[in-house]
Amino acid sequence: MGTVSLPPSEPGTPSYYTNGLATPPESPANASRRTHSTPVLHTILAYNPTPCIYFNVTRPTRELVVGPNYTNFKTATLEESAFQTPVPYVTLFVPDLGAEILVGGAPSGAMAHGHSSHPVTVSNVLNTLGLWLSQVVTREECKALPPPVMATATQYLQARTKGYPGSDGMRRFDLLCGRIFFVGLTRTNDGSNRWIVHLSSRV
Repeated sequence: MGTVSLPPSEPGTPSYYTNGLATPPESPANASRRTHSTPVLHTILAYNPTPCIYFNVTRPTRELVVGPNYTNFKTATLEESAFQTPVPYVTLFVPDLGAEILVGGAPSGAMAHGHSSHPVTVSNVLNTLGLWLSQVVTREECKALPPPVMATATQYLQARTKGYPGSDGMRRFDLLCGRIFFVGLTRTNDGSNRWIVHLSSRV
């Protein structure tokens, strides 16, 4: 799957947001009754079996592909706020690995001393997720995983690094065992600003 050229920005074109629940879209009447405390997520980041974008977490975000059903994409979309009401940070939970990732609104998406004065953007979320998954697996992470998972991950590593003897080790995305396509976020049920990362082996 190749990359595509992004259309130019269209001033005044609104972005679409969703409450991030894994349910059908709300009716206008229900949406009007939604409380202000409910985080409202950018559509690009919301869970969808047919996502708005095709993002392979093993590749940089500049290589993502815009899906055919998302016609509101423009050059600046990735720099829009991840939430309708901007927040300075958000926590991602990767259930496949049992790990949490803190995303800040700094330009790099990293948190400076645990604080950020910038709102989290769509690109902060995608970049931070991709960078975290691209890091080398630690010894502690290896020990915590069941042997069958490690065996499968080793097979993916060997397939990925075939012909490259200088490989610098197993990456966290190898532990996903092929589930490398981002299909969105859904909010956890504990009322916190934690969001479950959904990944798939195909889109």
